[in-house]
Amino acid sequence: IALIFKWFTIKNVKVFQAIVINYLTCVVLGSLLMGRSPFQGAFWQEDWFPYSIGLGFLFISGFYAIAKTIEYFGVTVGTVMQNMALILTVTFAIVYYNESTHWMRILGILVALAAVLLTNLKQENKASDRKQGWSWLILIPIFVFFDSGSIEVCWKAEANCASPLSFLEQQVF
Repeated sequence: IALIFKWFTIKNVKVFQAIVINYLTCVVLGSLLMGRSPFQGAFWQEDWFPYSIGLGFLFISGFYAIAKTIEYFGVTVGTVMQNMALILTVTFAIVYYNESTHWMRILGILVALAAVLLTNLKQENKASDRKQGWSWLILIPIFVFFDSGSIEVCWKAEANCASPLSFLEQQVF
């Protein structure tokens, strides 16, 4: 997806509109493949509906933030921030599910977090050189990090209810 967003930047494609059209296309294609619409009856009263709205917001805002991160900081930072959000998922597993920890896991989380920070600090200077006075831009990749981590936590928390594997084991498989 990072390369597509980079291509959007080069071709001056309006990213937000492309993301919304993508989601509408997914709903239409999914409905055609399922043979029915997911919007039947009073779907807004279903227990899952508020969660789907929340996840929809996280996905759309996250994809938009990824696109902006790639525009201002490059493909590397956008991809690293999105993938390193696993740190949040693992930390959530340790805290919320009371998973076992030892010094190697904690050291791994700290080293990964340091890698994310150092990757962005180096790139922040390049972005600042291009856009003087835009130091707040560093908040965009940080948002990507937390947004991607939040999505992972929501997915894994739901999957954990139906899986005999521990939360950390699910991260590996």
